[in-house]
Amino acid sequence: MRTYEGDMFADFINPDAICVTTNGDTNTIGSLIMGAGNAKEARSRFPGIDVELGKMVRDQGNRVHMVRIADLDGTFRTVVSLPTKHSFRDVTSDLMLITTSLIQLVEMANKNKWHEIILPQPGTTFGQLNWETQVKPICESFLDDRFIVCDFARE
Repeated sequence: MRTYEGDMFADFINPDAICVTTNGDTNTIGSLIMGAGNAKEARSRFPGIDVELGKMVRDQGNRVHMVRIADLDGTFRTVVSLPTKHSFRDVTSDLMLITTSLIQLVEMANKNKWHEIILPQPGTTFGQLNWETQVKPICESFLDDRFIVCDFARE
């Protein structure tokens, strides 16, 4: 895995996939709750992503999901959900869920022959986990050089 200090949404021209950290909750109309951090940023950059991911979470559970969706400029991007919490109400992210999500992400990257996958430091901002001691060792166990982990937080 490689690390990068900067904006995961703006600083990469055409990655194979952009990952956003998510939870497993949908609202009363079935949209995935994406109210904070990079999930909120993704919702503003990719109109309708909350609806698409909400349907997938309701149908298939809180796991890694992939959508092809247009950004505000009309350019289609591959966006992947990366669950770190079971519920948006959880105070801290779940390390086992992050581990499972990373395994699923690597499988998806292999299947799709992706070469550049951008993701945030999972579970470290609103999930309150420590990057260096808790999350980075897990990421290093699963992610190879195709994966670029960005130090990015937007509130």
